[in-house]
Amino acid sequence: GDGSKAGPGMTAAEMVARARSAVGKGIHYGLGQGGWHPEDALPTHSGSCDCSGFVAWCLGRDRHDSEMPGGWIETSAIVRDATLMQGEGLFDRMKWSEAQPGDLVVYGDRYEPGTRKLIHQGHVGVVAAIGAAGPETVVHASRGNERRTGDAIQETGVELWEARGGIVARFSASET
Repeated sequence: GDGSKAGPGMTAAEMVARARSAVGKGIHYGLGQGGWHPEDALPTHSGSCDCSGFVAWCLGRDRHDSEMPGGWIETSAIVRDATLMQGEGLFDRMKWSEAQPGDLVVYGDRYEPGTRKLIHQGHVGVVAAIGAAGPETVVHASRGNERRTGDAIQETGVELWEARGGIVARFSASET
């Protein structure tokens, strides 16, 4: 243990520092990639990462996590855990205005009503900075980030989560 490992007992400030440490490292976006080796200095061995793999790594947890609904740290499971299992699961839903650095902003997968046809995939990131109304910047891995900058992991504004009804989820497992 050189202190870089996250997980239980990791402070919010350490999570934000860890998230920011992956910006500018030339990591590509790859669905289902990254987040398998929480002890590593970067979120991926393959050079690719998705939003959930990135967040799992920021939390210091393996993305395959038996404590999560469905057994994985992924967007819809984080939303379910935070909203349906208040005080029990790994995450607690917080009011947008109560967000702190190190919290997550997340929305789940959206389907056409009554079907399994995916309208858009969920998305998750780590809150890095707070403004007057709540989260102001988020570090996250996305295809859009890579398109714009050549690097999937960036710190951006929160417009995406605001537009899609995102919620704030606080990692609570470190208290158990």
